[in-house]
Amino acid sequence: SGSAECAEHGWNNTQYMYYTNLQYQALALRGVTVAVSSGDHGAEVIGGAGMKNVSNPTYLTSSPYVTSVGGTQFVNPVNTGLKAPACHTGEFMCLSSGDEIVASVETGSQITTGGGFSFASARSLAPYQERVVEEYLRNPDANLPPPDIFDRNGRGYPDISAIADSLLVEVNPGVLTLVGGTSASAPIIAGIFALISADRIQRGLPVLGFLNPLLYKIYEREPDAFNDITVGRNNCVVPGYCDYGYSATEGWDAATGLGTPNVAKILKAIRKLDEEYSDTWLVSSSPEKETPSLVSS
Repeated sequence: SGSAECAEHGWNNTQYMYYTNLQYQALALRGVTVAVSSGDHGAEVIGGAGMKNVSNPTYLTSSPYVTSVGGTQFVNPVNTGLKAPACHTGEFMCLSSGDEIVASVETGSQITTGGGFSFASARSLAPYQERVVEEYLRNPDANLPPPDIFDRNGRGYPDISAIADSLLVEVNPGVLTLVGGTSASAPIIAGIFALISADRIQRGLPVLGFLNPLLYKIYEREPDAFNDITVGRNNCVVPGYCDYGYSATEGWDAATGLGTPNVAKILKAIRKLDEEYSDTWLVSSSPEKETPSLVSS
């Protein structure tokens, strides 16, 4: 854990974040993406009797050198005849569509997705998101906390989201159960982009590398490559400390980031960028030896 490493090296928390950020920055420069869950307790707050409540952004997900992944849920589910065997046992209802909103216990989710603004990392360290975050901060629909609760100059998170509620998994052969959490949505995002990178390797193209600049570039050019989540809020889930959170709005927000990926449209946007930058690609002469550069945490 971070605290154990701090004690071992004689660091305080600030020093721990500084040194670990250096390592994640080095990974990013090598083209490695680490997808990190944004947390399951909403926009966390610290405080108590006689104390002023302040935002408590989660590290490592608030680092500018990782891809922070939030969570969504579906309401008003529709099942239009899915054929997967698990959908016909009578135990589960599989949905084929519905309304995707911020995952929150207030709307029946198993978790409330994390999000907010870092106190430790200035947004200047994440220039890829500057424009969209500034637009969010100016949006009256964001219903931001009071200015002394959070750092509006901090790195905003999450960057992107995926479904994080009522996911059907096989825990043992023949044993199905429902799980939820951003620890489920983060590997979904990592898996999607790892598959895209694996396909690129097979076609002799470079892997995607550190995702964040690419995600925001795609959004800038093709905003409909993301399913924009505009309903919900991520107030924290701890009784007595949940007066504030962040609302989902059009565009980037501190509840679901850019939204959830429309994979077909993201692939189309990446192909357009390939055409534009094809003269600058440096491709390995032995692409079969490369591996997709995504991991999740």
